[in-house]
Amino acid sequence: MVGNGVTTFAQDYPITPGYPATVANFQVVPMSLWHEFEKEGCGQVLPEELSVKCRALELRMNQLSKDLNYYDLYRPNIPGSLLSNRRGETVIDGEKREYKRGYTRAEYTPFAKFVSKDSNESN
Repeated sequence: MVGNGVTTFAQDYPITPGYPATVANFQVVPMSLWHEFEKEGCGQVLPEELSVKCRALELRMNQLSKDLNYYDLYRPNIPGSLLSNRRGETVIDGEKREYKRGYTRAEYTPFAKFVSKDSNESN
């Protein structure tokens, strides 16, 4: 199965502190905001140890990046369930084309046999 390898912040530290630098270098947040975050030492402590100023800086960065897909910063979040809105459109060489977004578990892992209690999807 495919999944997110991160378990908890404390166990996987420093995964999350890399996010501010990433969104700064993607020019999603101003570099000055990231430099202030670094100057305050905010990326060097666990979340429960963040100062009030660090929390404010982190909140500002999160507000500026809230519409992005955390796992693919080139793509915006798709509102609602992926399965309810799987059709997308794009233009390639002036021609409009439709495509299917994402995969169901059955499509992504057709070799895995499972039945989901949460959906009608089975394989």
